[in-house]
Amino acid sequence: MGLLFEQVFEQIFASITLVAMFLLVTGAILLVSERRSASRPLQEARVLDALTIGVAQGLAIAPGISRSGITIAAGLWRGMDREASARFSFLLAIPAILGASLYKAKEMALAQAMGITPFQLLVAFGTSVVTGYLAIRWMLEIVRRARLFWFAYYCLGLGLFVLIFSLLR
Repeated sequence: MGLLFEQVFEQIFASITLVAMFLLVTGAILLVSERRSASRPLQEARVLDALTIGVAQGLAIAPGISRSGITIAAGLWRGMDREASARFSFLLAIPAILGASLYKAKEMALAQAMGITPFQLLVAFGTSVVTGYLAIRWMLEIVRRARLFWFAYYCLGLGLFVLIFSLLR
């Protein structure tokens, strides 16, 4: 989706009002999905589950749409239990992150031209791996305890703040 609609997503990034709207959409989706009662474990995931969650992940390229939030919500909406939705969401991130990294690898030469050393890039990569792992563990715990509404309220509050800010500019 990123390759097909790259120009559309770039235009969205240029609009603070659209970012605010997408934050509000994320908050609303999370609130609705928090109330879903689902029970299918990851072992019973279906092709349509994967397609639905994959499309949700593609939509998350838009700024303001939480990738993990919308993919977990899509899993819950498809009837997967909380833990299965969260685990599938994070597993699905791996090919997306690798693909985006390969697509942006051409910019590595630009980083070196700016004086960033390979060692600094390696330290940055290692730091992102560790913090990403910790964030995933934390998010899995939040999902298990049915606390997505906190993230929903955060998205709604931030979206409202950014929307007001963008309208007053």
